[in-house]
Amino acid sequence: MAAFDFRGLNAIIIKNREHVGQVLARLREHNLFCKLEKCLFEQPQDPFLGHILSGTALQMDSAKLKAIVDWPLPTGLKAIKCILGFANYYRQFIEGYSTIIAPITALTKKSANPKLWSPEAISAFEHLKSAFTSAPILQQPVYSLTLVHS
Repeated sequence: MAAFDFRGLNAIIIKNREHVGQVLARLREHNLFCKLEKCLFEQPQDPFLGHILSGTALQMDSAKLKAIVDWPLPTGLKAIKCILGFANYYRQFIEGYSTIIAPITALTKKSANPKLWSPEAISAFEHLKSAFTSAPILQQPVYSLTLVHS
């Protein structure tokens, strides 16, 4: 007997209850089960992997945003790498992400001292926090319109 996390099942476009019933019956046929406490159906929004999914948009989880606002200035290579890893996961929400993050990334080089932050790196850190807390909501594409590739 295997258990799977189908919490995001709501985000996959299953249009009606009958179809959901068919999916669950098919899982049951193969001795696969869903954890009831992880199943959300017919929800206007669904928290999933640090994002909030809705039928029309994708945005950052507000709990994560609160943590970002409270970030202290990292003082060490490991802490800087943690911040960079977290920020990189959400880079799609921040315009000009690589340019903003460059002075902080420079602190991870062997020739740099991660305990001595330059004014540019401090400014970049504050700009990054500000960009996260004012990040846009990403909209689902409207396929009936012409999509522009850059």
